[in-house]
Amino acid sequence: MDQKALKEIYKADMTNYWRKRNGEPDQKMIDYCMKKAAYIVELNNSYYVIDKPDIEKDFCFGYGYCGVSTEEDYKGAAGMAAHARTSIDYFIDQNMKPLNRWIEDLTDTDYKIFKRTHYMGQQESCKLIDLDWVRSYEAEGKKGEQLTPEEINKIIEGYQEVKKAFMKRLNSYLKRYGLSKVHSWTYLSD
Repeated sequence: MDQKALKEIYKADMTNYWRKRNGEPDQKMIDYCMKKAAYIVELNNSYYVIDKPDIEKDFCFGYGYCGVSTEEDYKGAAGMAAHARTSIDYFIDQNMKPLNRWIEDLTDTDYKIFKRTHYMGQQESCKLIDLDWVRSYEAEGKKGEQLTPEEINKIIEGYQEVKKAFMKRLNSYLKRYGLSKVHSWTYLSD
């Protein structure tokens, strides 16, 4: 199925799930879910939604320990805060870090990944799933359906697509605003 068809299925499931007390669809929540969905991965008998990443513009750097620090600690943190305000590479790396982490976690052989329902109380007809990581040595006897290697690869491909689209978004953002909206600061760790 293509993304348009998968998004229609997702919209129908969200319409069935998000209801007001009077039973009518909660259009605000449905619209929010649809806006947050960056990519939908079709799996065997289910589907997984990858959320649209947010552009991170705030970076903070702690220094010291228990309210005690040295001048060197402060200068290191202040240097990193200045670097965050002036380095495009840092900005891009920090924004891509969550997506890269997802891909890294999906390829980590120390874990088995199981499917679980995404929303508590979702209807049986809804095939939306979330992922549950279990250490390999604890997976013995775990109930539930484990992701197949093919499904894991499909999810990784989905994250790669989201990364491409997000990189375009970051470049557009940088072209428009540069680093003018980046806010970075230091704080004394307690």
